[in-house]
Amino acid sequence: MTKSNRSLVFACCIIALCLVVNVAAQDQSAPRPATLHPALFLVGDSIMKTGSGNGERGPWGWGSEIIPFFDPAKIHVYNEGRGGRSSRGYIEEGAWQEILAKLQRGDFVIIQFGHNDAANSQNYPDRISVKGNGDETEEIESPVTHQKKLIHSYGWYLRQYVKDVKSKGATIIICSPAPRNTWIEGHIKRGFDGYAQWAAEAAKQSGALFLDLNTLAANRYDALGQEGSRPYFNDLQHTTKFGARVNAEAVVEGLKQLRLSKLAKALATNVPATAKAPQLQPFEVKGNQDEQQDAAKTPRTGKVLLVLAGDLDRNLQRWICRRTAVAFRQAVTGGEPFTRRPHDSYF
Repeated sequence: MTKSNRSLVFACCIIALCLVVNVAAQDQSAPRPATLHPALFLVGDSIMKTGSGNGERGPWGWGSEIIPFFDPAKIHVYNEGRGGRSSRGYIEEGAWQEILAKLQRGDFVIIQFGHNDAANSQNYPDRISVKGNGDETEEIESPVTHQKKLIHSYGWYLRQYVKDVKSKGATIIICSPAPRNTWIEGHIKRGFDGYAQWAAEAAKQSGALFLDLNTLAANRYDALGQEGSRPYFNDLQHTTKFGARVNAEAVVEGLKQLRLSKLAKALATNVPATAKAPQLQPFEVKGNQDEQQDAAKTPRTGKVLLVLAGDLDRNLQRWICRRTAVAFRQAVTGGEPFTRRPHDSYF
């Protein structure tokens, strides 16, 4: 390549680089769509907003399902939930400050946290809050910065949300956490390990409205039954699109009970009917299926064949993993095959 050709190639590269930088700068400087008012901001964790696409597969949050329940000509709903966040984490990472910057007098905010306040995770290693609704603090060493810091109670952080929203002249509604996919003697577990009660106490103490989503949603799941609720949960914590619709309907029921005239008048009159959830068939896991052993005196080979029959959802993966060890033990010791019954717990 001649010197002149090299210079030409170099010049083209510089021009291309400048064009890329210019396009990137334009993308970053592009104004975001203006927030329309009156607005309803949904603030919470992945129970409120998660999933991809239209929610037909995998987990799905109720915030996406509640939007069609409101008339967009009367109120604008913004689902600002963020997966993995706790009542503390949402504030500390600056997400809450972004909401406050948009919030105006006459707007509404629905808060729902609790699913992530009790424990850190690999992706969110610094999010726990102190259990309860008191003013006590706890000094911890941040797993991220390794600096000492004071953290407050779950209820204390909820009360900070209330204080901020009231200062803006807006209305805040605290929701108790939606129930997990945990069942006790055929009934879904209620109370969420105390967080539902602490949410109610924080609302009462701060003068906020309280919506008992935990109870309202639990009533609906109990009506479906443990087996009938299987298609409504994606795992222990998260709902499918069907479960998200159940939770959204429970929120709307609670809003009607609060008798907020402005929100009540903003409800749509032509909400699409909910799709019918599929009926999953029971399945069985069998051990003791050594095909090379006969009923006479042939020694067992130690091979185990697990036969699965019926519909499997992600909800049952943990159950299968835990039961595999039992199946193996039964297979090599001559135990009878076991069958999962409809009322057995998955976990």
